[in-house]
Amino acid sequence: MVVAAAGFECVRFMDAGKNPASSAVAANDSAKGDSGGCESCKNTPTNRFSLLASRQAAGGVAPADAGAILSKEGSADFTGESTSRLSKRWAKRERLANASAEALEEEIQKTKLHPIRMEKDGDFMLAVRRFAELNPERAADLWAKNGEFRTQPELFLGAWIKKDPSAFVSWNLNQTGDVQKASATALGNMARESPQKFAEMATQLSGSPAGAAAARSAIQGLREAEKDNPQKVLEYAQALPEGALRNAALVELLSWPEAKATNHPEALAAVNQLEPEDARRLGRELGTVAAELPVGVARESAFTASLRQQAGKDPAAAAKQLDGLAGSGDYPAAVRGFVEETARKDPAGAAEWAVSIPESASLQRMSALERVASAWFKSSPDEARAWVETARITDAEYFKLTGRARQR
Repeated sequence: MVVAAAGFECVRFMDAGKNPASSAVAANDSAKGDSGGCESCKNTPTNRFSLLASRQAAGGVAPADAGAILSKEGSADFTGESTSRLSKRWAKRERLANASAEALEEEIQKTKLHPIRMEKDGDFMLAVRRFAELNPERAADLWAKNGEFRTQPELFLGAWIKKDPSAFVSWNLNQTGDVQKASATALGNMARESPQKFAEMATQLSGSPAGAAAARSAIQGLREAEKDNPQKVLEYAQALPEGALRNAALVELLSWPEAKATNHPEALAAVNQLEPEDARRLGRELGTVAAELPVGVARESAFTASLRQQAGKDPAAAAKQLDGLAGSGDYPAAVRGFVEETARKDPAGAAEWAVSIPESASLQRMSALERVASAWFKSSPDEARAWVETARITDAEYFKLTGRARQR
């Protein structure tokens, strides 16, 4: 911990300009436009080791001086051992900054890190960034072939997508569907930062599994940039290629009240073109406009979300709203949302609402019954057992709740 703290405190102090020597190095680099020969080696917290190490021959700060500098600043006490370790780390960063693409690829392949630790390992991050600069397509190939790297699409692909998006798209479209889908985050980041650039390649991406997600990101970026001009964002969405990309962009607008996308038939029609899981996700975000959505998965999800939220704020008002929905196609999903929120606080009351769901809406009814049984059993097992024996439920529902056949 001492070594790690020392290394990163060194970086922090240099970054803050508290050390005259490091300020001189930074100024010298800035004047020359030199960053150790690569974009990834520029003056960033994780890469400054290699930046400063590359200045040694030019009279910069040597790794061995780091401990003395920090001691003068009163930030840390270095032992000979910790200074040596810092020097080794510094030397490794310098080696990575000057390594060939082949050497970097070998170094990356040798790395065996848990996905969560990858982005916390400065050496690994530097190696990948430098490799992606030297040979972006080989870095992309390495990412595509190794499942453990798939969790880091931005690290391996982001720079290439932003620098040469057309080349990346050509490469990406030749990959498997799983690989294309895994690149969605990095592609989406580019689309959010540059919606116009995404629009230029939208036709190519119209059949890609990553295209729809990127289209949503593009709308999010435009929404931030054009918050006072929703009509312009709507026109952007409508101009995208017909199909998954346009549908994804249009439904993304539904969560933006100012866009008034529910007034546009094409936006509502796009809702029912979504895959069921995407429709459920959308519905959870659109509880406030549930009644305006077309009949389908998204509308059901929206009513569930709406009544769940309303029950949390004002159960009495939510119950009154349910009375108004009685007999409608929206009633089962709405009751489910109400039960999900109230079962823990009032299982007996929630149970009455759950059994009011028609048996014809079997999925919604069973989900509500299971929520009641689970919450009630946790708070009062004996009462829960007594309820299930006398509840107005079918034999099939009884079996699902208890795991045994009902005894008559």
